[in-house]
Amino acid sequence: MSEPSVELTEREKACLEHLKQAQDLGVNFAEYCRSFDLKVTEWYPVKQALTRKGVISGGRSKSEETEKNAGFAPVRITPSASSTSAACRIHHPSGWTIELPAVPDSTWLKELMAGELA
Repeated sequence: MSEPSVELTEREKACLEHLKQAQDLGVNFAEYCRSFDLKVTEWYPVKQALTRKGVISGGRSKSEETEKNAGFAPVRITPSASSTSAACRIHHPSGWTIELPAVPDSTWLKELMAGELA
């Protein structure tokens, strides 16, 4: 985090210092707040203001997003070609597709995706 070139309130300066300390400790801001008995709900709006002013970058990093979404496959929902098409279509990344007349039971679907169905 570099020195900001915009005017900051005292609260924003304090938040920036907390963010630097969290970064130095290698923890995310919520963990830092919990560790130091700071109310994260009071500090996040200040952090958002710093993001809007361009003082800090916002959002998760690509690696955090990848880690958060590990184990999930992207899903694309497209309009039906005809009114008689399946109610549920499952397209696996390996290329196979299953069309079902109704949404399947979650247990069955979990077994299918885990390859446990015989």
